[in-house]
Amino acid sequence: MNTLARGMALAGALSAALARELRARTSKQRGGEAGEALRRVSTTYHENEFWVNVDGQNVYGLSYVPDVGGRLPLVILSHGLGSDHAIAGPYARELASHGIVTMTFDFRGGAETNRSDGTPRDMSVMTEAHDLEAVLAMARGWDCVDEGRIVIMGGSQGGAVTSIVAEREQPQVAGVVLLYPAFSIFDHVHRACSSLDEVPESNDLLGWLTVGSRYATDVWDYDFYQHMNYEGPVLIIHGSDDSVIPISYSRRAARTYRNCEYHTIRHGTHGFSGPAYDEAMSYLLDFVARVCA
Repeated sequence: MNTLARGMALAGALSAALARELRARTSKQRGGEAGEALRRVSTTYHENEFWVNVDGQNVYGLSYVPDVGGRLPLVILSHGLGSDHAIAGPYARELASHGIVTMTFDFRGGAETNRSDGTPRDMSVMTEAHDLEAVLAMARGWDCVDEGRIVIMGGSQGGAVTSIVAEREQPQVAGVVLLYPAFSIFDHVHRACSSLDEVPESNDLLGWLTVGSRYATDVWDYDFYQHMNYEGPVLIIHGSDDSVIPISYSRRAARTYRNCEYHTIRHGTHGFSGPAYDEAMSYLLDFVARVCA
């Protein structure tokens, strides 16, 4: 196992230990009246493919547009490391059924199996931020989208990417949702390599995803917490049993953002399903309803 992979494994072990200590202090608050109002909405929607060109390469995505007409709120969802647009599908479809336009897409080089151009060897959080900016710019021109009610949302590495774009595109973003965001990336690369000279040309992450040196070099000087200057509303949700990203990173982010709502999901892991998904969706619906009211 190489140095960067060892750093990732160590972070997972530390996360599991920290999660056990924090279980007793987790929050179980449910969504409020605004979320209840959204949950009462039930509408059909249609699904469309879209493509956007970024630096001569194509980014693939899907949009879910409610069949209600007019300009509607929009949520753009960003997937995590080694994944693709499909992982955000359940959130996208449920939000669309509540009258919200949603978009999911594949980051360039995000995984060997996704439909966008590029390879993982050329991918980093900064290239992914560039992709998200391009999707955001395209969506703002759609007739079905209300430019003043756009929320960007990401999970894991997609959460870290979302935080970057929130700062860069602050006037265009009405709200931000971060699910178990990977703010640990900065520490991972610095634990694995003591200097830029030690960054390898390639590295295996997750046991099967080979990334290039820019995965580390692009984030080497980027401390996420020094860039949490987004002043709009932020929602962070993290599971107490997350063994991939230590929950302490989200707790610190919640203290750093100026206007942040934070929830810990008891027994939630890295990726929500079952009751954890239902609880996360409750918080999400409530947040989007308030931000886009």
